[in-house]
Formats: sequence, structure tokens, C-alpha cells
Amino acid sequence: MRNLFVVMLALVVVGCGEQAPPQQQPAEPAPPVKTHNYSLKDGYEYGYERKVSVDERNKGQAASSLMMARYAGRLDGKYQVFLKNAAAPGAYAVAECTNPCEFMKSMVFFQGRHMSTERLRVQPGVIGWMILEDAINGELEQFVGDDDGRKYTVWFDEKKGLVKKKLDKPNS
Repeated sequence: MRNLFVVMLALVVVGCGEQAPPQQQPAEPAPPVKTHNYSLKDGYEYGYERKVSVDERNKGQAASSLMMARYAGRLDGKYQVFLKNAAAPGAYAVAECTNPCEFMKSMVFFQGRHMSTERLRVQPGVIGWMILEDAINGELEQFVGDDDGRKYTVWFDEKKGLVKKKLDKPNS
């Protein structure tokens, strides 16, 4: 037993001796950490990718088109994002939530008027939640529109409809 102790002690002492300094390898830069869910930013619009459905894949579609969203802003603790429907001018899909968010409010507006509202449990990977998550995490820039030099932000209200808030006076 004593011999075993002496051998172990000798190994520890030898292991603590001087060693040749390790050769320094040039450090490779770490890839940037993605902190947002969007795939593309174009001005005030953010593009989100949805998964290709089985039906779409069976029809030969390899990728889905981006869903382009805008961040309306934060008001009274609520975050709001919206998507314009290119196929139906004047139609908007709006998602709204607080932080923390368990259920998001999904609203439809047409020609500036409120049409319907649903409340949905948030789920990872769902486009509406991915956009709201980016908004809540400060990853989106608030949309600013421009009507003939008059800048404005928007908010969608179930009673008032589409509300434009002027930001400044028209350019001279």
C-alpha cells in the first residue's frame, strides 16, 4: 500500500514538472452569433422564412418565399408587428403581444378598418411569434412611413382602425 502511495506521489510530482510551452495556434475568428429570427432586412421590412410544407415539397418547391414584416412599435406595454398582403391591397395581418408573451393577438385589417381578432398560444417556429420575439428583444427598427415628406408611424387599433401618428412637419 505504501509503495502504491509512493508511486502515485512520484507521478504527481513528475506531472507538475516543467513542460515545453504549448505551441500557439492562430485563433480563428468565431462566427457571428445570430441574435434575431429574420433572414433578410430591407429598409424597415424584415423577411422571415417559413418551412416548406409537404404538399409544396411534393410539387417540387424547394424553398418558400419570405414573409415581409414591419414593426409598428411599442405602446402601453404591447409590441405590434404587421404584414401587408401584396395580393390584396389594403389588407394587413397584425400580431400583438406583451412581454412576457403566452398568447399573441392576431388581427386582420382591411382598408384601415378592423375585421377580426384571434388569440393564439405562442409556439416556437411560428412566424408570428418569431417576428414578435424579435420585436420584444429589440432586434427590429420601428417602421416610419413617408407621405409627401410627412413622416409617420402606425398603430393598429381594434376600435380606431389604422392610426397614423405624424412625426414632424413636411419638408420645405
